[in-house]
Amino acid sequence: MTLNQLNYFYEAAMLQHFNQAAEKLNISQPSLSRSITALEDELGITLFEKSGRNVVLTKAGKIFLEHVTQILDDVKRAELKMHQLATDGGHIDIAYVSPLAREYIPQLVRSFLAISENKNITFNFHQDITSENVEGLKKGSYDLIFGSYSASEPNIEFVPIIQQEIVAILPTVHPLCHKEALSAKDFAGARIEQPVTARFEAVPDGEEIRMTLRANALVHGECARCLDPVEREETVQAEWTVRERDLDDPDFDLPLNEKGHLDVDEWLCQEFMFQIPTVLLCSADCPGLCPRCGKKMAECTCPPAEAEAEPADARLAILKSLLN
Repeated sequence: MTLNQLNYFYEAAMLQHFNQAAEKLNISQPSLSRSITALEDELGITLFEKSGRNVVLTKAGKIFLEHVTQILDDVKRAELKMHQLATDGGHIDIAYVSPLAREYIPQLVRSFLAISENKNITFNFHQDITSENVEGLKKGSYDLIFGSYSASEPNIEFVPIIQQEIVAILPTVHPLCHKEALSAKDFAGARIEQPVTARFEAVPDGEEIRMTLRANALVHGECARCLDPVEREETVQAEWTVRERDLDDPDFDLPLNEKGHLDVDEWLCQEFMFQIPTVLLCSADCPGLCPRCGKKMAECTCPPAEAEAEPADARLAILKSLLN
């Protein structure tokens, strides 16, 4: 099986006519027929069936066409890349981590392409975490990656390009806040909060835009009955109404794009105050605290109140006497 045979088969399959395919390939029709016959003999299957003056693919021929199409596409891409490498052009596949996506990578590529001998070089960009990028580098998917150093990859050369300070924001009562320096080991076993996932909706309503930001967040608080700490995932939301005339009001300090419209992406890059939609309870049947000793009802040793022992009508009489 040769590349010429695959080309002959492809053209015949596309045109469904041996004479037309032979003319396009600049060969004689008998030469094309012999090449197709030799290919069928080698594969042990029939690729074409006659249909009047035309030919149509058999079921096996259709399957073979899918593979041939992919092979010829790969050959074309390989030829293009080799041509780029042989001339003053070229192609670079790079991968990077998200913190470098906004400024560092665009500035680096622009500076590289600003050099005259690099102007014909093209790039493919891929963003992922360092471990995935390292795997892509080892498989040959990327020519270069930007990420954090990994001590477990001795066969990869890491060249430092940026040093970034990492800080931990802790409550003043946290046991680690008094240390001068922290390491990753200090946080071994610590609970790491998951990032908040949010959904933004903006609904035009006449001259107003009603905006809602909903987020799934891990909420911390106290049980409204027993005051025990409570932690659970809640759907929280914040709502705003922006009027058209507010966009021109400097007191609102709204981020606008080049067209003078609200820049939603920039607007979302700020802190939001969410309200918890429900009362936090440690459990639905939490009995709360004893009003006399302040202990949890399960731990309370106070004797039953006399009022609780009185029948319902006695309590009603007491209420009536108080009202009078």
